[in-house]
Amino acid sequence: MRSLRLRLATIVAVSCLAITLACLWSRESYVLGCAWWALRWPVGLMGLALLISGLRQRRMFLTAICAAVVGLVATESASVAIAHSRPPRDLETPLTVVTHNLLFEGNTLTESLAGMRDAGADVIAMQEVTPRDAERLANELAATHPFHAEAPHVGAHGFAFFSKHPIADVQLVRFEGKLPFAQCLTLSLPDGPLPVCNVHLSAPVKELRNFATLPDLDGLERNAVRRRKEWSMVEAELDRRGGNRALALGDFNSLEAEPLYRSIRDHWVDAFRQLHFDWGATWPHGVEGRVPFARIDYVFSRGALRPLESKVISRSGSDHLAVSARLAR
Repeated sequence: MRSLRLRLATIVAVSCLAITLACLWSRESYVLGCAWWALRWPVGLMGLALLISGLRQRRMFLTAICAAVVGLVATESASVAIAHSRPPRDLETPLTVVTHNLLFEGNTLTESLAGMRDAGADVIAMQEVTPRDAERLANELAATHPFHAEAPHVGAHGFAFFSKHPIADVQLVRFEGKLPFAQCLTLSLPDGPLPVCNVHLSAPVKELRNFATLPDLDGLERNAVRRRKEWSMVEAELDRRGGNRALALGDFNSLEAEPLYRSIRDHWVDAFRQLHFDWGATWPHGVEGRVPFARIDYVFSRGALRPLESKVISRSGSDHLAVSARLAR
């Protein structure tokens, strides 16, 4: 019996290690990247349990395998640790920004407005803005944020941007003949212009089939490719506007495990991750009692902008939680 248990434990440990290595070696894949994101903690806990079991039985090879699994999990966790120290407070000239996907159907806008107001934002970028919501936003926010641009839509492709500072050169970014996936503009700050894009990359809703059946893996990979192309166009628009700094914020529909996120982080600072090690999930909120588990809403900065504070705003009337960031400029 002990021999059987040992064999089963060895098989499980080797399987965990194989899954871990496969995901790590195939990080260019959306599907395998997400698999690693989902499996790393179960794999780590199983490895820890097997490590304890191995130590009790004094089986060195089993202990080594389990230690390797735990080590890989620790390495993955360390890869998302804070990359730089927080900037000194005496250097800050703060700009507070908020991004929020409002949910185009079935939202409670009053709750979302309350959460965004509590953040004390200078700039608010919103996605999934319908014509009805755009009218109310103008009525509710124009007094405190007099500079605004709305591009509402009856579905999920509407945008709105509200600011305490003047804005100019508002453009929608889209593939020819398609609905927009970003609203870009130039923010006029006292210390100079700031190119900004309010982003909503393609959601893999059809590929996930609303969790009713198994996901379409090929479709998920195609969606990931589309989002990479969309981001390339957003980045090109920000580059076109010039300057030594830029801001991209919104719903990227992309997990930290994905190739797209890692390529963005090569050149951009993720305000929340720069300052926090915790989960920071923003979706899905308030949907059939689900607790948020995915972080897909971001504030990215580039150049002469540094994050001082960032948080996920818990008060929301949408299926997304808003994200705020206080940036030194």
